[in-house]
Amino acid sequence: MRKSHGSGPKHALTLGVVASIEKLGDDFGNTRKWLAEEICDICKKETKFYPVRVTAHGEPINDSDEDQGVTAFMCSSCRNPS
Repeated sequence: MRKSHGSGPKHALTLGVVASIEKLGDDFGNTRKWLAEEICDICKKETKFYPVRVTAHGEPINDSDEDQGVTAFMCSSCRNPS
């Protein structure tokens, strides 16, 4: 188990995947099955996404803010709007 310290690479999901790859190597890559589709929760596009800590209303929070226990999967465009 991992604890989130932020979004993206600091999120517990990402930290757990990295730890699994380090521990199991190719076995993890060949046998894993994702439960979530690779679709952005915001724009609904099929794309690579990142786990982002958000408020109950879906607004991203800073890594320094208190974790509210809610995660959204966002593509890079929605995660970092211009």
